Formats: sequence, C-alpha cells, structure tokens
Amino acid sequence: MIEDLKKELENELKSQTHEDGFKKLKEKHQTLEPFRTPQELVGFLSPGGDHDEKDGALSILIKEYGGETPSRVAGTILILTFFPVIKNIYFRRSAGSQDNEELIGALQCCFLEAARNYPLDKRPCKIAANLKFLTIRAFLDSQTQISEADDAQKLILDEAEKYRPDAEQLSEAYPGIAPAAVADRESIEMTVRNYRVFVDAGVVSQDDFMLIVETRLLDRDIRDVSNEMGIGIETAWKRRKRAEQAIKEHFQKYF
Repeated sequence: MIEDLKKELENELKSQTHEDGFKKLKEKHQTLEPFRTPQELVGFLSPGGDHDEKDGALSILIKEYGGETPSRVAGTILILTFFPVIKNIYFRRSAGSQDNEELIGALQCCFLEAARNYPLDKRPCKIAANLKFLTIRAFLDSQTQISEADDAQKLILDEAEKYRPDAEQLSEAYPGIAPAAVADRESIEMTVRNYRVFVDAGVVSQDDFMLIVETRLLDRDIRDVSNEMGIGIETAWKRRKRAEQAIKEHFQKYF
C-alpha cells in the first residue's frame, strides 16, 4: 500500500499537467532553471549535499504549495522528496504491515499540513530537517491514543524545539545546550530538569546523565567526579562520550 502511493505520485509527476506546472515554476523561479524535469529536482533534494542550495529550492516549493492557489506539482515534489520520512513513520507505527490505508492517509495529510504552514520567516535554514520535525510532531498530535514511547518522543521533540532558535550555536560536544542556556545556576537547573527527559526515555542512564551534568554543566573535573562514582577516569571518559553520542543522535533526527 505504501509503495503503491509512491508509484502513484511518481506517475502523477510524469503527467502533462505536472510537466506544464513545473515549466511554469521554472519560468517564475530562476533557481529551478537547471532542472530539466521535476524528477531531477526530487533527486537533487534527496538526503546529503549542500543544505543552502537545497533550502533555496525547498523554500520555493513551500511558498508555491502554501499560496492562495497551491501548486499541485510543488506538493507532489515535496511528498516524493520526503517520502522516506513518511515511509519510516508508517512502518514504525504499522508493525511492518503495508495495508493500513487510514494511517497512510493520516501521514500524507500531516506532512502536507506541515509543508503548507511551514514558517519560512522563522526557519529559513535547514528546511528539510525542520519539516521532518514538524511532520513527526503533527502526526503525534493527530493521534487520539499514543503509547509511552510516543509520549517520550513528544517530550524529546518539545525539548528540541526549545533550543531550535539557537541550533547554529549548539555545542558539538553536548548538542542541544546552547551557550546561553548554561550562563547561570538558574539556567543550569532548568536545563538539568528539561534534559532529564533523556533519562526517562531510556536514551542515557541516570548515572551517565549526572556525569555529563557534573562535568559539562557544573564544570567539575572529571577525575573528581569519577572518584566519587567509584569508577576509573578512562571509564568515565568512555561513558560520557557514549552518553553524549546517544543524545546527539537523538537531536540529529530533529535538527
């Protein structure tokens, strides 16, 4: 069923209506001129490559789809570009089944709603990552019944959202905490409370989380902290690195 949707969209993109629509988009936007076909644009927008160049094309598609007269070809290109995201959510929710037509429809609607309402004025960069984030969030919000895992994911998404305005300044060592967030004790305490979601979600253990808090946020010497924990310094280094990597991987899903 999910693959049938993809084939249907690919066939739509080959239709004369979509080819004519793409020609009009190219005439209107010089940025799209290098792409001979809408299929070439979908290929260009696939994961990897230069984010800035892709942001330019995605912003055009989002504007055209979110306008008073939505561009059908822009919408189809967007869905095909982000089809791996939709497919991934689908299989995680359907336990591998390919026949849940209601779920497919809900995901498609959530994505198109996120694209139509995308805040280009606030988030002009990293559009692909932001749109993925908004799609997942819209889908979770649309569900009347959610699991504990969904609840945990919503908390992580909400936490990522708090720091999204500072995404460019996020620490490489501890992604998700902007420098401004650790400027004083009140900010540190708030950050610790907020980031405990990663412990609750099972991303990191309580001990490893506190190892990060003590050495990264409170700026204590890792030797002193490892002694208090009763572990060697090499073990402390390795455990902190693994925990930070686990948090980083979760944040990379949404930024």
